[in-house]
Amino acid sequence: CGTKLFCAPYQASSILVINGESEDYNMLSSSNFASEEGGGQWSGIACYEDKLFCAPRNASSVLVIDGKTERLSNISCGVDGIDKWVGITRFGNMLVCAPSCASSILIIFGDTNEIIVRPCLDYPGDRSKWNAIAQNGTKLFCSPAYYKGILVFEDQALQLELEQMKKFMEEVNIERTKLFCSPAYYKGILVFEDQALQLELKQMKTNFSSLSSISYAEKSGPRSSFSISINSQKCGHRSSLASAFLVDAIRGGNRKSVRKLLDLNVCPNSMRDGVTALRAAVQERDEEVVHELIKRKVSTSDISRNVEYAIKLGYEDIAKIL
Repeated sequence: CGTKLFCAPYQASSILVINGESEDYNMLSSSNFASEEGGGQWSGIACYEDKLFCAPRNASSVLVIDGKTERLSNISCGVDGIDKWVGITRFGNMLVCAPSCASSILIIFGDTNEIIVRPCLDYPGDRSKWNAIAQNGTKLFCSPAYYKGILVFEDQALQLELEQMKKFMEEVNIERTKLFCSPAYYKGILVFEDQALQLELKQMKTNFSSLSSISYAEKSGPRSSFSISINSQKCGHRSSLASAFLVDAIRGGNRKSVRKLLDLNVCPNSMRDGVTALRAAVQERDEEVVHELIKRKVSTSDISRNVEYAIKLGYEDIAKIL
């Protein structure tokens, strides 16, 4: 979330926060939001704009972290029991949790903090069905634990929008230089750094608008499937793919794509995971893009915030432009 990384508290009574730039860390106590059952409270964490959401495994609520202020809150999930959901990922304006022993899929709306649950396959016994979730294109996949099949979420409605943005994806390069491993029993954070590390574009995370169907793919024997409609008025809140691409193009130093996106009236105030387009340009010390965003009437409040930020980074040239 921005330049900070957050680790969900599983057995721990606090959240580990790592500063990706300085590699310092601090702890946020989460004990006030834990259930009485003991460990295994939350399993998995995902970011939506400036907020982070932790999937409730044994806890009775979703743990919410404000990425800017580091304040904690919670949202009751309305479901009791242990080993309910394991793993969470963002899907458009939603956060989706994989059902472990729960009989339903947990969906959180990132913009409103509202929760809905939708039934999935009924699995006899109390063993875990699925225990992780990941996105590929317009689909989410839940990896099987004891269930002999993969749970697949699919949204066909986004295919057209993705095709329209494909030409920009081909030009965007994303660069990350550090990976952080959260500690289990070792008393330290493992840091990988590779200045040449390039993430493949096909692995780029994108925003999606709605979750329209659920299908089950049986991998042993013939394929069987089912669909459950979970559309609602809340799913109508659209998250712009183009906004995410603009920030990523700036971070990747791809000025050609930045200009093309802005020419298509992509908002200069676009934001991705709490970082505005202007903030990304300042971080990259890209004078040309800063000039371009100002010309496109980026918000004055964002300019004011980034003047101070540029001075803090020692980028006086950028501060003078702003």
